[in-house]
Formats: sequence, structure tokens, C-alpha cells
Amino acid sequence: MHRPNASSHFSAGALLSAFALLGPLSAADRPPTYHGAIAKVFRERCVACHGGEEPKSKLSLEALDSVKAGGKKGAAIVPGKPGESLLFKLITGAAKPAMPPKKEGPLAAEEVEVIRAWIEAGCPEGEPVAEPKPYSRRLEPPTYARPGSVTALAYGADGERLFVAGYREILVHRAEAAPDAAGRGERGVYPEARLLGEAEQIHVLQTAPGGGLLLAAGGSPSRFGELQLWDVAAGKLVRFLRLGRDVIYAASFSSNGERIAVGGTDRRVRVIETASGKELISSEVHSDWILGVAFGAEDSRIASAGRDKTVKISAAASGEFLQNLSTLEGPVFRLIARPGSNHFLAAGESNKPALYDAKDLKRVREFEDQPGAVLAAAFSADGKLLALGGSGGEVRVYRTDDGNRAQSSNVPEGWTYALAFRPDGERIAAAGYDGCVRILGVKDGKEARAFLPFPIGIFRKF
Repeated sequence: MHRPNASSHFSAGALLSAFALLGPLSAADRPPTYHGAIAKVFRERCVACHGGEEPKSKLSLEALDSVKAGGKKGAAIVPGKPGESLLFKLITGAAKPAMPPKKEGPLAAEEVEVIRAWIEAGCPEGEPVAEPKPYSRRLEPPTYARPGSVTALAYGADGERLFVAGYREILVHRAEAAPDAAGRGERGVYPEARLLGEAEQIHVLQTAPGGGLLLAAGGSPSRFGELQLWDVAAGKLVRFLRLGRDVIYAASFSSNGERIAVGGTDRRVRVIETASGKELISSEVHSDWILGVAFGAEDSRIASAGRDKTVKISAAASGEFLQNLSTLEGPVFRLIARPGSNHFLAAGESNKPALYDAKDLKRVREFEDQPGAVLAAAFSADGKLLALGGSGGEVRVYRTDDGNRAQSSNVPEGWTYALAFRPDGERIAAAGYDGCVRILGVKDGKEARAFLPFPIGIFRKF
């Protein structure tokens, strides 16, 4: 893999892009500053690992002071001397290990050049960019030119409303609505309500026990993670909580709804008090992003899993790491609790979903190999049925107690990212890459309805 170095020759396009990052130049060719250009590069490419309470190698790139302080290998930058700066050596491959890690891809040539020019200029700070306070500006509904991917779904407690993750919003639909006079019901409908937020992405939607609150978790990449709690009846945001500087990928209520377990790119398992938003626990237990988290064993333990391919158990009261429960062949994309039990399901790239016991700390059973990576999973409200979907073009339903398949439904276009059982267990909502929400019959596996949840002007026929 090619990595740019200090002596690289940059294309005209790369230099123009670098100048764009620098901002308008004066006659004296003003150098880049930390707040003007460098902070943006670090925020977008580095702080997911080199940020938070325990940054990798003890090097935090979240603030200029911490950049200058360096990490466990000493100073990261030597002002005026890029060639002697460890940070610059790592991003150019002159020192090992090359950064960012290979799986993240190298910095662009223009990003390397801007960092070089900044160090050479003596690492000037510049003027901080003033950002408005969260939710201080009026929120406008986004406009959709085409269907977006659906990353999360949840039924309301009444079984009639379906919450769908959109861009900076949650779209509320009547799941069983019939086609209107214009015949739009099977192709696209306008939502009943639009719950607007500042988080660009929503990766988790879950209704609290009792159905009065809706939990949404996500954030804006390289900017912030966010939890939102919505009053379902009033359609109002009760509380939001900013956590970290990147997206939250995992969140789940405890069985009584009093606490929320959270996980994301900062590798930390957090526990939040629902009523107050107070952070009760923050414990780094993984070596990579957390993509699934759930309470188990009467809410006394927390199971978590993610890109480091491990399933771990922690104490819910203290956050103390207890045990590595399993190591899988690939990243774990979904980890969900089975209602009314100590069991939880973990599944992902390995195509081999498994049920675990959080109390006895053992694997209960494996399910059959899936046709592709498991990207979506859901239990019925009584825990007797399990639905799985992903890259394989199917949604499969299993009887949880014996692991046998009950039925399967073909998903003709794209990958499935989200699944949700209707509270009575008779229907499953499925959605994903193509932006279409499909309502599937649990007993027969047939598609009862398909619609686009996004309010766009041109509707695509499915």
C-alpha cells in the first residue's frame, strides 16, 4: 500500500485541496493553524482511537495542549521540524507502526501536506471556531432527493406506529396503513410525524418498557455521539446527552428501563441513568469499537461485543471486566438481550449466531450458518422467536428454545440493517440499504406491505 512521505511529490489537485484546507492566504502566504485546519483532520481521522479518557498510546489528539504533551513514546511534534516529529513520521510511514492503521487507510496527500506545513510553521494555534450550542438553532426537516438507507427500526407499544431512522430525524409511520387514493401506499408515504434532532445518524431505536419513551442512539461522525430520549405520546425530545467525539453504535435499556447501557467508537461501556441522564459507569473493556451491548442476568451484568471479535461480560454496578465469554472469527455486529431471560444473542461476520447465558457465563446454543454476515437481529417480545438478517438476501425466523428455523423471507434488493417484531409477534418490519421498509408475516414469511419511509417527490416501484 502506498504511503505518502516527507519527500512525496503532490499533484496539482492535491496542492489545491491543501490550499483549500489552509483557507484564503494573505500576501505573506499565511501558514495553516491548529484551529483553522489541523483540528478537522485529527477529528475526522484520528480521535476515534486517540481521544477519550484512555487514548491509545496515551496520545490524545483532541486538543492542542494534549497534542503538544505527547504520549507514552514521548513528544509527538517538534515545532518547526516535521522530519523530527514522531507524529509526522507515523503518518508518512517513516516510523512504525504507520498511522492511521492499515484497515483505516492512509491520510490523503493533502492532509499530510497540511500537517507538514503546520509543524514547519511552528504549530500555530489560530483562532478557535465558535460553534453554536447544541439545539440552539431551529431544526428544519431534511429534504430527500432519493431513498436513504435505514439503520434502525422500532415498533411503538401499540403495534401501530413504526419508528424509522432517517437523516437527522426519526420518521413515524403507520405500519399497516393502506394505500391512499393516489395509490402511494406500497411505494411511498408521508410520515405521520418527524422527530428532528442534530445527530446525523441513528443506529439504535428502542422503546422503553411500558412504551412511554423512545431511545435513539447515534451521532455525527467525528463530531459527537448522542443519546436521545423522546416522549412518544407528545413527540417531544425529553433529553439528549452528548458522549464522546464519534457515533454511538450500541445502546440498550435495562429490563426495568431505569438504566441505559451504551457502547461506541471510544471502546467504553457506559451506563446512564434514564431519569437524570447521569453517567453512572464508564469503563474501557474493548480494544476496538463496541457495536453491541445489552444487560443480562437480572440487570447485574452487561454483555458487549464489537470489532475486536470478542464477547465480554462486565459487572453492571461497577463496570468491572469479568470475563471474555467468547472469541469469534470476525467482528460482532449485533448483540441483543432475549426478553425475560439471562440470555443474549451475538452474531456478525462469522455467519454463526450463538446464544449465551450472562449468568452462567456459557454458550447455550448455536444457530445454523447464515447466508451472509448478520447485520440485523431482533427477538419477539416474549423471547420465543428470533429474526436474523444481513447481507445474505434473507430474513430468517427461528424458534429460540430449540434453534430450529420457523420460516424465511427473501429480501430482493440490498442488505438488511434493521429488524423489529411487532409487539404481538405476528409481523416483522425489515429495512436496510435500499431504503424500503418491508412488513413481513411471521407465520407465512410473505410480504404484507412495502413502502418508502422517506418523503421524496418521486416514488420508486418495488
